[in-house]
Amino acid sequence: MFGIALYGIFQSSTNKSLDDFFLAGKNISWVTAMFSIVATETSVLTFISIPGIAYRGDWTFLQLSMGYIVGRVLVSFILLPIFFERGITSIYEVLEQKFNIYIQRLASATFLVTRILADGVRFLATAIIIQTITGWSINESIFLIGIITLIYTVSGGLRVIMQIDSFQFLIYLLSAFICIFFLIKHINIDNSILYSLNDLYSSDKIRVFNFSENFLSNPFTFFSAFIGGVMLSFASHGSDYMMVQRVLATKDIVSARKAMIGSGVFVMLQFLLFLFVGSLIYIASDCIMIDKDKEIPYVIKNILPIGFKGIVIAGVLSAAMSTLSSSINSLSSSTIRDWFPNIKSIKISRFIALGWTIVLIITALFLNGSDNALVIVGLKIASFTYGVLLSFFILSKIGMFKTESLIIGYVYGILSVLLLSYLNISWTFYIVSSVLINISIAMLVEKTSKYKFIRDIIIISGFFLALFLYFSKSVVSTDKNLITFSIKEDCKDNKVWTGGELMLLNELKFDNIKNVGLLTNHTSQIIDINFNEKKIINKFNNIDIKFIFTPEHGLLNNHEAGEYVSNNSAFNIPVISLYGNNFIPDREILKDLDAIIFDIQDIGSRYYTYISTMTKMMEVCAQLDIKFYVLDRPNPISGYVNGPILDKDFSSFVGMHQIPIRHGMTIGEIAYMINGENLLTDNVDLYIVKMEGWNRNLYYNDLDLEFISPSPNIPNLETAVLYSGLCLIEGTNLSEGRGTNFPFKLIGAPWLNVDLLLNNYKLNNYEGINIKKTTFKPKSIIGKSISPKYENIICNGIEIEITDMKKARPLDFSINLLNEIYITHKNQFKFNSNNFIDKLYGSDILRLCIEGGCDIDELINSWEITNENKYLLY
Repeated sequence: MFGIALYGIFQSSTNKSLDDFFLAGKNISWVTAMFSIVATETSVLTFISIPGIAYRGDWTFLQLSMGYIVGRVLVSFILLPIFFERGITSIYEVLEQKFNIYIQRLASATFLVTRILADGVRFLATAIIIQTITGWSINESIFLIGIITLIYTVSGGLRVIMQIDSFQFLIYLLSAFICIFFLIKHINIDNSILYSLNDLYSSDKIRVFNFSENFLSNPFTFFSAFIGGVMLSFASHGSDYMMVQRVLATKDIVSARKAMIGSGVFVMLQFLLFLFVGSLIYIASDCIMIDKDKEIPYVIKNILPIGFKGIVIAGVLSAAMSTLSSSINSLSSSTIRDWFPNIKSIKISRFIALGWTIVLIITALFLNGSDNALVIVGLKIASFTYGVLLSFFILSKIGMFKTESLIIGYVYGILSVLLLSYLNISWTFYIVSSVLINISIAMLVEKTSKYKFIRDIIIISGFFLALFLYFSKSVVSTDKNLITFSIKEDCKDNKVWTGGELMLLNELKFDNIKNVGLLTNHTSQIIDINFNEKKIINKFNNIDIKFIFTPEHGLLNNHEAGEYVSNNSAFNIPVISLYGNNFIPDREILKDLDAIIFDIQDIGSRYYTYISTMTKMMEVCAQLDIKFYVLDRPNPISGYVNGPILDKDFSSFVGMHQIPIRHGMTIGEIAYMINGENLLTDNVDLYIVKMEGWNRNLYYNDLDLEFISPSPNIPNLETAVLYSGLCLIEGTNLSEGRGTNFPFKLIGAPWLNVDLLLNNYKLNNYEGINIKKTTFKPKSIIGKSISPKYENIICNGIEIEITDMKKARPLDFSINLLNEIYITHKNQFKFNSNNFIDKLYGSDILRLCIEGGCDIDELINSWEITNENKYLLY
């Protein structure tokens, strides 16, 4: 970098006039101009992002570059003759000569704003990449790159810029070949490169052409990409002064055309090269997807040997500095020629260049810390403005226009792009739409100029369209609190990556939390529990777990349902029970924590109290402004939804929220709903670490995960599924099998006439469920059921077996079972005196229905069952 700066200073004496400074004396070779164009449009975003396109998708981006070549042919034969014939320095001088100075300055101002925002964003992106590689701060990176680039820009002028651009382009290409060489070498260590490339081909990862029909919304179908590429190149290389300035520095129009069209070919080749790099990174990397735009830094850090890291870093800097230097020079040139044409001093020009450098640095610093949406907006600025700039030049060839016609057309050109954005039309149609609308409106106003009411109607319509777009703008919101770590598609087969697993693998990305409390139990994935030594092993390296908070059943899963659980100070980390004297922790304990992390396996039924414990903790965190992280897990009994929605008048600790009994949600989705529906006094600062590889059709036995009993009486998945219905038995004087090895599989009582049940056609023919006669004797089992119903008394009962988990409907079965037992055993069967059944069911409707002899099928059909839940994340 410092060598480049010295070269610029050494060449400063070659600039004798403004033509030398801004157009290099008009004797630059077409080859140098061609490389300079390619280097100029190859910003660091291109360097970084093109591999990412292939890494995450395929090679359909090449369709865009095919259009680039055609667009540059149009520039060469339509616009370049105008620029050379008129002998201009700034292309916007054409607009003054054809129209007036106001249109010239409107076009120039549009260009200046576009360059400031777009290149300010590129500047920031460069600094972020340099920071990632070198460890410098963002501010240090911005200032250093800006100062070095400024020195050779203001010293050497366009000639030095273009010469250095060509040199930087070669470094840039060399860095690509270095990456390819070492990536192939790395891949061959574990696998054959040819075998790996064949896998990419088979999975369409190197597909070039996309002829699908949804071209209006998908920018990478062939028609959309090709048309977009033509118009983007036609506009950018015909109306963006930073690009046109390069060919104006050549000696004649023939050289200019060679440089312009040749640059399109080279751009396509470089895209192909870096798409190939992205595909190789996909093969070489592990299952965790690399963060967007961090693919090249990944290669630098993990693949390249020490000596070659520097060359590729130089490639990154070359891409960045070539764009930045060109931007500074073109901003300065446009400022002088379009706004202060009487200035002839190179010295003043250099001060103006210094001023624009400062503006770009400030813009980059201002954008630092903004969310990604602003960066995306900055990068799309060109698509919003290139159409109106190109329209001015096309209109200049059509004929003479009044200023008001041109300005009204300009406004409609911008509005047309905003309208397409609102309608979610692909950005590749923005420029062609803007051009067509701009020219049509300008011509309409001009041709009907004697009818003032037509002009007024057009102006008023544009005003109301602008108001509509402002107040009704379509926003695709992204929730920054939903944390996603992408997994490569070929790693998702037969594997679910839980939130806990992904957080452990990406711990360094959680550097904003250091001291945490962990709400968990024996199902945790981020701690190991040594039962014998009473030691809790924290799997985090940089996050310190200060307290463990536990729900019902305790840390070790050794307390029966409803049993008081006390705090435990025997472990190396204090264990605080949230199912003892208090359901919420002492606020004094939480005051110095950065976050609470929830890491518990739920069971998928509303009766489970883990949801209630999570809600209570979320409430406290909201009050104390403490972050709350949920490490999401699969719903073990799938996303199937069944049962009535809880009536809020029957809310309790065994059912707190208005969701169905079998809610079909993950624990993260429930937390998301609690916050989204404002079910807390104040919303908590919620973060959900999402899973990868799970879908709502999967049961736990479909996964690669080991089923861990979530509570003492749910030993396996079959019991978990049955529990979604048979937990209702707890609200009656029937035994639900507690005190045996088969809770919720054995249902009975000493007085039960099992033969009557077995003769019931409906109960005996439930799809996916089989029942048979049995007897059992409940016994006291420490940690599971100390005083079960009918302890040490033989019970007549049925054993329930699931024969098809995906067809079984345990809740429907359980309600019919209760109804049948009530009908056949009216003198013996009782609901518990505290009407606990109402809390379990979520209302008194079931109890009243059974006691009143209503139609059970009508009750079941009345449930509002839907999967249209706006809080579903998978």
